[in-house]
Amino acid sequence: MEDFTEWIEVQLRERNWNTAELAKRAKINSGTLSNVLNRTRRPGPEVCLAIARALNYSPEIVFRQAGLLPPAPQPDLEIEEVAHLFQQLSPEQRKLALSTLRAWVEGR
Repeated sequence: MEDFTEWIEVQLRERNWNTAELAKRAKINSGTLSNVLNRTRRPGPEVCLAIARALNYSPEIVFRQAGLLPPAPQPDLEIEEVAHLFQQLSPEQRKLALSTLRAWVEGR
């Protein structure tokens, strides 16, 4: 399992956010987030759920990274992320996404 603090730092770099931005988007106290990232406090379910919403990830992904759920093989995390994102699409977008995925799999 990857270290939670390192994982959060990667997420921040990918989004060009700082910790204040994550705290704001997660609607959690910046001191709480700082304690989690400094490893003086373990992230609990509430903090993980808030971070998941802010990062637009399913809670399971963040809970696993934080060690609150057993680790899953990497492909399972990717499938969970795809499913989470897919659920946010409109019916028309879902059809297009499935069509594109089928074309990739079939080598077109």
